[in-house]
Amino acid sequence: MISNRHDAPEEVAAAYVKRWRIEVFYRTAKQEPGLTNCHSRSEASHFAHMELLFTAETLLCYAKWECNKEGAEEALSHCEMVRCLFNASHRICSHEQQIQVYFDTTGDRFSRFIEKFWPPHPFFWLWNWCYLPATA
Repeated sequence: MISNRHDAPEEVAAAYVKRWRIEVFYRTAKQEPGLTNCHSRSEASHFAHMELLFTAETLLCYAKWECNKEGAEEALSHCEMVRCLFNASHRICSHEQQIQVYFDTTGDRFSRFIEKFWPPHPFFWLWNWCYLPATA
């Protein structure tokens, strides 16, 4: 960062540290969660993809901060957070036309994080197969 002010080098260094964290956040959000994986043609879909991407990245950063409070010896990297938090498997049943997704989360590490953000009354109306139309 270039400045012609000579009176506040500490403030310039502090601003650069904050700016660097933001740059790293955006770089990671663009590379890791799949910014280039949206193949839609509508502008609204691209905006929705970007919003979901940055929401997921923000939740990952918060979960990493929450889990790494204990100490540096238990600190997780960004890739380890993705692997531990979103370990998903799926099964496709073609004769019943349904897709089932199973999430396996390590509970001891993420219990505080899940407790903070899990809704008190989840409504899964779309998961009720009687509710869906016959063409789904």
